[in-house]
Amino acid sequence: MNKKLITALLIATTGASATFAQEYTLTGTAPEGITEVVLHHYSAPRQKPDTVAVNAGTFVISGKAEGNIFGELEVNKKFYPVILEGTLTFDVNNKITGTREQQCLHQWLTRIKPTAEKAASIMNEYNELRQSGKPISDSLHTHYSERYMACVNEVLGILKPCFPEYTDMKFPAYFLYQFSAYMDREELLALADEKPVYLEQPLMAALNQRIDGWRKQAVGIPFTDLSMADTTGTMRRLSEFVGKGNYVLIDFWTSWCGPCRRDMPHVKALYEKYHPKGFDIVGISFDNNHKAWVSAIRKMQLPWHHISDLKGWESLGAS
Repeated sequence: MNKKLITALLIATTGASATFAQEYTLTGTAPEGITEVVLHHYSAPRQKPDTVAVNAGTFVISGKAEGNIFGELEVNKKFYPVILEGTLTFDVNNKITGTREQQCLHQWLTRIKPTAEKAASIMNEYNELRQSGKPISDSLHTHYSERYMACVNEVLGILKPCFPEYTDMKFPAYFLYQFSAYMDREELLALADEKPVYLEQPLMAALNQRIDGWRKQAVGIPFTDLSMADTTGTMRRLSEFVGKGNYVLIDFWTSWCGPCRRDMPHVKALYEKYHPKGFDIVGISFDNNHKAWVSAIRKMQLPWHHISDLKGWESLGAS
């Protein structure tokens, strides 16, 4: 289960293109007893949060976004997504208002809120089980993954009209940042072809890199060589296995992916049937935990080549 996605769903329960240095001022009213609020910035590298004192129940945060206009306001351990442009207000109803971008962001967050709450409940239940120290069987892991992914798919269904409708705005970048890993590749490529303003945001750098990578994977385009470590830590190049005249399946997967694990018996059957005839497989994992990755390989007895840079969704394999 993806940590970044979990964070997005939990906070839901509560574009400038080339010209940066947007100025912003966020004025707010804090609940009684709160002495400080924190503004977290979405940026790469991660920008240090701004901690601001609350005086007589109010606070003011101002600055220049320098292109990184997306953030979260933390008030009393709750998080509120914010677009750092212009004059904004955080009111007693825990709502940030002030610009059309912020208004649209709030409206779409409100639409996914019921499903987000359901997903948060599933995740809390799963985490409690993990913290209990009891072993989690594959079937139980799959049970939670399927319930959770059902919520993810429901969220994506709600958000689907947002992206083609607001190509002239920036706020959809927030949702793509959180959910694009679960969206259909062809859908994302079609969106990119429209050259929307939201894809011009610095927050979209990693997604744009993936889109460029997918275009390089089109039929007739030579494969891009990658260098990653195998399970023993030895660096291997994809060209060691690909481009030798045989059929090679590149299997992108993760140890925590329920659908990936369910498909492995079918993949193993194909490997056992056709490997003697020259067919081969290279598994490229989007894991970020070496132990979990190797454990899954051994448990499912996957006999083919395995490589990973253990960088999760930031892996070279996603580019």
